[in-house]
Amino acid sequence: VEQILAAVAKKVSVKVTARDLRKAYLAAAVQKAATDEQLKELTGLKSITKEQVLSENEQIRLLKVLKKQPVRDKSLVKVVLETGLALNETLALQRKDISQLTLSTQLETLLRKLATTPEEYIFSSRQSTQLTTRRAEQIISRIGRKAKLELTSHKLRTTAVRGGAP
Repeated sequence: VEQILAAVAKKVSVKVTARDLRKAYLAAAVQKAATDEQLKELTGLKSITKEQVLSENEQIRLLKVLKKQPVRDKSLVKVVLETGLALNETLALQRKDISQLTLSTQLETLLRKLATTPEEYIFSSRQSTQLTTRRAEQIISRIGRKAKLELTSHKLRTTAVRGGAP
């Protein structure tokens, strides 16, 4: 797969990764599947259901609410939604890790503002320590309530695998 991706990228001069292909495949599977059983069969994932993925309307509502949130909280949700990283991986990110992620320019700029030194965690508490998983889940849940959604980091991650925010 990696050799095919490299060959395609050279001819088209676009960076294509296995993750991009998986996202595209899962997005097509979600569109095609009429039931959760069909979705599981198409994707090969045993635990995926359509309810675990934010619809386009739900994503739009979430993005509207995010505009009014503090930079750290907004960035936390957007990183999980754009990258599909697990919450503990997201919280462990440091400024030096930003260049290794595929992010929108706007989000990359926000993240660089949050952490000023290379070793500093991007998502830190008021005490300048790494934000805890529990606190991050509370932030995501609070933002979800404001958007009238039942939101979890897992739901954001599943949505990212499907294709991310509109």
